[in-house]
Amino acid sequence: MKTIVRYSFLFLFATLFQSSLRAQSISGPTTVCGGVKYRYTFSGTNCSASKWEVIGATLGTWGGTFADITFPKATTERSFKIFANYTCNTGLGETTLDVVVIGQHDPINRGVVDIPCNFQGVRTFQLPQVPQSDQNVTWSNDAGWPVAGGPRGTGGYIIDYNINNANAGTVTALTYNNGCANYPQNTDRFAVSRSNPLTALTFTAESPASLCTTTPVTVAVNPLSPAPVAYQWYTVPANVLKLNSGSYSSASAPLSTTTPSVTVSAFSSTLNGVSATLYVSATYASGCSTPVATRALNVVNAAPAAPTVTSTLVSGPDEPTEYQFTATAVSNATYNWYVAGTLRETSTSNTFRWYFPCRTSATVYCTVTNQCGTSTQSNSVTRTGGCRDREAASNFMISPNPATGALSISAVQPKATKTAKPEASAEEIREVRIIGQTGNIIKAERFGVGTYKATLDLTGILPGSYIVHIFNGKQWTAKQVVVVQ
Repeated sequence: MKTIVRYSFLFLFATLFQSSLRAQSISGPTTVCGGVKYRYTFSGTNCSASKWEVIGATLGTWGGTFADITFPKATTERSFKIFANYTCNTGLGETTLDVVVIGQHDPINRGVVDIPCNFQGVRTFQLPQVPQSDQNVTWSNDAGWPVAGGPRGTGGYIIDYNINNANAGTVTALTYNNGCANYPQNTDRFAVSRSNPLTALTFTAESPASLCTTTPVTVAVNPLSPAPVAYQWYTVPANVLKLNSGSYSSASAPLSTTTPSVTVSAFSSTLNGVSATLYVSATYASGCSTPVATRALNVVNAAPAAPTVTSTLVSGPDEPTEYQFTATAVSNATYNWYVAGTLRETSTSNTFRWYFPCRTSATVYCTVTNQCGTSTQSNSVTRTGGCRDREAASNFMISPNPATGALSISAVQPKATKTAKPEASAEEIREVRIIGQTGNIIKAERFGVGTYKATLDLTGILPGSYIVHIFNGKQWTAKQVVVVQ
């Protein structure tokens, strides 16, 4: 019985001894900033620290109940462990404390961001590395761009700016640490440049290519958005054109306007048949500028003389019959072509083609218009379409007939006769035209080499009788078709 009591006492003593050793501890901050001295305190009953140690940090003044420790700065978060060996009445022991050092923001590499001068919209700026959880970023710019979105992401390291002008400038990101006042604020700048070229200006469809000496004209380019600081205009050579009543014949001394248009007039009323080139570009406050756009302007002082019209047969003598009509060439003018007294085409070409159905006659003439007016009517040319048997044997078939929606055309394989062998292959379908009863082309479509079957979409063609002209690369064949709804 005495033996049992003795062992129980020894076990109780050992337990109390271990418990007293475990009761010792280190107190102090567990999240710290690098480069700052912190005091840690040892506490324990009837104990004192006999040795302090922390690997990788600087141990300053220390004693049995405290230690001053300075942890190093680091660009990322680091962990340390403080050791305290102690001596108690009951024995020796060791206790520890884990400490985390906040990372110091490492300066971000500064960059150059090039944004084309003509870019408009949202542009994202982002630091090349994510800030730590206890860091924040503030953004600013001196280009006048409003914030379109953000800041967002950890610490606000991403921001969207609305690039609403052509300004260059600097975008600045200031990164600072919330927990460590001794950490410096870091400044990261993105130098924003605006590169050329912008797209060239384009002249409006209403801007003429010629002018009459008696009537000034307005020449304009399509306006840019955002608006530039100025549009720069000049002409070459001198003594041909005036811009806004002044003479501007040098790129070094152009006419500067805030509007995208100028009034152009002739330098002299005696000028006729001469031309000059108008130059225009746009500039922005940032130094961006568009390439120079050019437009040749011809100066005349009278309406054109009546042209002379000739004709040339450009098809076979039979059906289908096509003539090309050619008028006297006039620079910077439009041609108005009439068939049977009805205006059929207005264009800048001095040639005009027309189809003449079988035994159908029509008279063709034209007038010519420039900035000073319209000529008198040209001579009239009357032509008649040739004929052949429309139901004669053909190497092409069309179906269905009457047709609705679409028309199929296929080449017929030649058949052998008693005295001759069949030809090697069917004729190709190179071009198909649907011709109205007055000779106008309703629809035309070309096909590649080796086409023996083709389909024409009849959508939009009104019900009625039409002639289908099929070209095999050498001659035309005519077929009649009726289009129904």
